[in-house]
Formats: sequence, structure tokens, C-alpha cells
Amino acid sequence: MFSIILISIALISINCNVDKFSDCKCKGDAEPILFFKDKNDNKLIVCGNFEKKITDNKFVVSEFIIYECMNEKEVINYSEDATFKSVITIEKDSVIITETHYILNNNWEIDITPAKETVIKFVNDEAVITSEKQAFVVPPLTKEQTDSLFILNKNLIEKAKGEKIHYPYDEKTIYLLFMGAINGNQDAKYLLRNLGELFILDGAIAETLGEIWVSF
Repeated sequence: MFSIILISIALISINCNVDKFSDCKCKGDAEPILFFKDKNDNKLIVCGNFEKKITDNKFVVSEFIIYECMNEKEVINYSEDATFKSVITIEKDSVIITETHYILNNNWEIDITPAKETVIKFVNDEAVITSEKQAFVVPPLTKEQTDSLFILNKNLIEKAKGEKIHYPYDEKTIYLLFMGAINGNQDAKYLLRNLGELFILDGAIAETLGEIWVSF
């Protein structure tokens, strides 16, 4: 019942019914969550986890694979990425995937921002990735965050000089280092790139560090 509800939600966005997609199959235990059909009757199916509907043609999904229906060709695979959710936008002639990334916003809250945009279209009746571009906009640090980063860098560099210890702060400081690094702070870049060598990283800290994939 759950998957049928999701299919119905998805199909509303492209004004069609499930019978028109009887040739679209997911592999393994993956659930069908979204469908796409262009004017030439070329079809795609999105298989994975449905998170929520944003608008009639925009949905949040996670751990998903997109297949071309006619030959079951895998077009793109994010099934192993459980860390981040993506936004899929279904247009008339394309499917747009927007990957997201965690940041520290100006209110010191962990927030999500667009990071990378991938466009899938049918070219000569074959599904291809026609565009990949960075969508990440670097948020500037507030003065308070800049001052806190300076103190954090100084303390970490000092603590790293002695015997190797457990990372002494919480996960939010990892994102403060990341915000500093993408804003060009050299000490933050050094610490973030070498954190595992400088400190013993507990599970939550190691997991948070692993969530950072945008280049700095």
C-alpha cells in the first residue's frame, strides 16, 4: 500500500497513469517512486526511498537509482549514499537531480543547501547525463563565527602538538571548520584535511567528517 501511494503522488506530477509505465521495473527490493515520460514516449523510473513532495513536480528522495525503462539501463546510481537526500525535479523534457550538502548557517544551525545539479535527458532516444554543474553557493561567516573559528583553529593546532588525543569538541565545530575552509581560511583547510592524523576521531565526529564532500 505504501509504494502504491507514492506512485500515485509521483504520477500526478506528470499527468499520466500507472498503466502507461507497466514496462518500467525496479531491480531487487527497490521501490518505484517516480516516473518520467518525454514527448517521444521515452521513459525513466526512479527507484529508492521517497521522502516528501515539495511541489507537483519536485520531490525529495534518497538512496535511489534511475533506470531507462525500455532496456533497464542504469542511468545514475545514488543507492549507496544514505547520508544526503536529493531533490528530483521532473520537467517536460528532463529530470534534474539536485544533490545537497550540510552547512552551518548564520544562526549556528546545521542546514542543507544545494551543492550539485545533474540533468538527464533523452538524446536520440537514449537517456544521457547532459549537464553536471556545481550549485554550491559559499555562505559567508558572521563576525561571531569568524572570531570563533580563529579560537577553534588556535586551540586545535595547540592540542595537536602533544600526544594524540580524542577530538575535543562536538560535531558542530567540524562544520565551522568546513565553513572556514570554503571561505579560504588556511588553518581550517589544514585541520580539516588532516584531522584524522592529528586526533582520534570518535564515531559521531568521523561520521560528520565523512559527510563533507564539497571540495575546499
